[in-house]
Amino acid sequence: MRPLVVMGIALLVVGILSFFVPVPTSTSHEFKAGDTSLKITTRHRETLPPLASGVLCVAGFGLLIAGLRQPV
Repeated sequence: MRPLVVMGIALLVVGILSFFVPVPTSTSHEFKAGDTSLKITTRHRETLPPLASGVLCVAGFGLLIAGLRQPV
């Protein structure tokens, strides 16, 4: 397969999955007072914004079309 077609398919699949699959993130907060310290870690699972997912899908589709139109 042509490299542009493979990259286009990969971006298209990642773009479609990013609409549904959440990305895990974690943040740490620490408070120190003298010898005492308190650390809290929070975890979030959020999907990408729809605009970013749409851009990935459009870019993947564009690479796919460009790869299929290249002369052999």
